[in-house]
Amino acid sequence: MDKRLSGFLGRYLLGLGGALLLSAMSMGVQAQISGSKHDLTSTGGAGNKVSGTGANGSPEICVFCHTPHASNSNVNAPLWNKAVSSSVLTTYSQTNSSTMDGSVTTGGVSLACLSCHDGSQSMDVLINIPGSGGLSAGVRAYSAVGYTWSATADAKIVQTSVANLGVDLTNDHPIQVPYCGGGMTLAGGVGVLTACADADFKAPITMSANTIAYFDGNSNTKRDKADIQLYSRNSDYFVECGSCHDPHNTSNGTFLRKSNAASAVCLTCHNK
Repeated sequence: MDKRLSGFLGRYLLGLGGALLLSAMSMGVQAQISGSKHDLTSTGGAGNKVSGTGANGSPEICVFCHTPHASNSNVNAPLWNKAVSSSVLTTYSQTNSSTMDGSVTTGGVSLACLSCHDGSQSMDVLINIPGSGGLSAGVRAYSAVGYTWSATADAKIVQTSVANLGVDLTNDHPIQVPYCGGGMTLAGGVGVLTACADADFKAPITMSANTIAYFDGNSNTKRDKADIQLYSRNSDYFVECGSCHDPHNTSNGTFLRKSNAASAVCLTCHNK
């Protein structure tokens, strides 16, 4: 075979193999969201969802949370397409537990989750509406798209649903709180971990000069979505909704990062 042809075929097959691999990976990720309760399209999972397409809804899955352009830069979440709820949240505190060591500090990534899950605003309140002309002269403007929804007229999470946390979070696991009893003992600057402030917690694994802290969720020693993760903020590491939940993973019921059989999620961080 001509060497030039052979080289061309080799490059073509290599490129085709790479494209197929990327396609398969993309389909795998999409398959986790598509059909789940976070799929708000007309073909989505059980619960509240758009009941039609076109003028009455959107066939797009990602747009209800993310946008490639003009995202909400005030929210610590990737390309966030929603406003943060203006509702005042009642958070977990020592009033609910006298043994709680840490204090809730608002402003974390959990606010992105609560922009829907506190039940106070419509799920179709978006910055960048699907289709052309979604932004008015490039100005961010939050507005309800006005889609038709299957379960509620106001497009809010169904009030009786377990997914509707409400604005009173005192009966839920603490979020936006420094990990391990009010924060880890730091030495030598930000992110240099030595020990937990409370011995009832386990110290996390760290990487990237200790700027990332997490727990191995499936004992494979590799960083992946099954890991319970902490979020760096204000020179400390915080427990957020995303520490235990992955909105793109339907493998473990309520979007948990790993199975909670025998309280495995709880015991990842707690000694007892």
